[in-house]
Amino acid sequence: MVANDRHPIVTLVGRGGTGKTSLVLAILHEMATTTRYQAILWFSARDIDLTIGGPKVVQPRVMAEKDIAAEYTSLLGDLIDEVSTSKSAVQTMAEHMRSCPMGPTLFVFDNFETVRNPVDLFQWIDTNIRLPNKVLITSRFREFKADFPIEVSGMEREEAENLIDQTAQKLGISYLIHSKERDQIIEESNGHPYIIKIILGEIANTHSFRKPSSMMVRKDDILEALFERTYANLSPLAVHTFLTLSGWRSLVPQLAVEAVLLRHHADGSDPEHAIDELVRMSLVDRTRAPDNTSFLGVPLAAAFFGTKKLNVHPHRQLIENDIRFLQDIGATAPTGLKEGIAPRMEAFFKKVAKRVSEGTASFEEMRPILEYVARSYHPAWLLLAQINRECEGMNGIEATAGYLRSFLEGSPSTEQSEEAWQQLIAVYRSTGNVIGGCGAFLRAAEIKDPPLHQITSMAHWLNSEREIIDRMSVVRTR
Repeated sequence: MVANDRHPIVTLVGRGGTGKTSLVLAILHEMATTTRYQAILWFSARDIDLTIGGPKVVQPRVMAEKDIAAEYTSLLGDLIDEVSTSKSAVQTMAEHMRSCPMGPTLFVFDNFETVRNPVDLFQWIDTNIRLPNKVLITSRFREFKADFPIEVSGMEREEAENLIDQTAQKLGISYLIHSKERDQIIEESNGHPYIIKIILGEIANTHSFRKPSSMMVRKDDILEALFERTYANLSPLAVHTFLTLSGWRSLVPQLAVEAVLLRHHADGSDPEHAIDELVRMSLVDRTRAPDNTSFLGVPLAAAFFGTKKLNVHPHRQLIENDIRFLQDIGATAPTGLKEGIAPRMEAFFKKVAKRVSEGTASFEEMRPILEYVARSYHPAWLLLAQINRECEGMNGIEATAGYLRSFLEGSPSTEQSEEAWQQLIAVYRSTGNVIGGCGAFLRAAEIKDPPLHQITSMAHWLNSEREIIDRMSVVRTR
């Protein structure tokens, strides 16, 4: 990614403490032994050092173009020619990024999210950089559309095990970390290397093993260092979404999250945009199930941070109501993703039906949410038709028919189609719509041969409506 002659800008993105800077330093040490670059220049906006003893505040070296350009001219010193000295530092650096006065140069910008105007600065870099010069950026935010973005997430299982073993040996606590303890650390840290080191450091301090989550609850300074800056940049709807997900530590279908947000934000707000924002900011993980539906989850440390924010948030009661709404869907572990969204939606619709029947929820209040879900998950139209039929009876018969038709428009499986057409036959019979009933009967018969008693019943119904038949005969004659 750094050694080739493609991709002028490479971006490493991921939440704080995942090892982006360490990875870059390892890459740079390797690159320094090659002839690919004549110069490697490091610009740091880091304001916090994440040490194993905890976060330490440091002074950022660069915050904007002027700071970066001043640092650049300071680093180059006498290497800047006399022509360049007559220009501003920003002009000089911009020209050097476009050309190669010192030979191919790698510009590295660490902790890019901390600069004063990251989007504007990125645009300035993107405008001026030219190959064979390249730029390497580390950032917690995914706002910058580099032509080669790389996500640095949690560690793989084997990597996490190696980190635990090496750190435990270094700290002299290997005798406290066995297979069970190692598994617990990996699971609750979500493979986050800095969290793993902090947990092991705490174990070394106390000389005893305790549940990792109980340790992290008390680490306010660490949680703030990892997440406060990112949280402060969220939009109001993204904050609401993050706090809701933090309060229910389970994988949740994205569709359900969007639906719950629409209960309070139906004024043109875009729940999908808020979720994308959280994913870009590395506060929420998005996972694809085998049925290609998206599930959202919040890593343990981020969830602890979100819980603390929720406890003092002015909309706490509203958000807690949304959490209970999501809990109706049921908990989903990573191993449950293979089942996809179907069982979650069935459980949710059954829970809604139960609440409505018990009088603890209003069907009219829930209807827009259920319809929103059905528009994206077509099988839900069938579930919605059933709930509408149970709650509204004959008063909602037209809506029931509409939901069934919407289900059929989604081209469901043959078996499901036949079931829906049969339900439509029953709906049309209850309203006396013989034309609609016969049409639904014929469509069902195309899928599966009807039993004799149904053929007889439909013929009797049709023959009993002689007036309608006569009108149809007159229309055909004309």
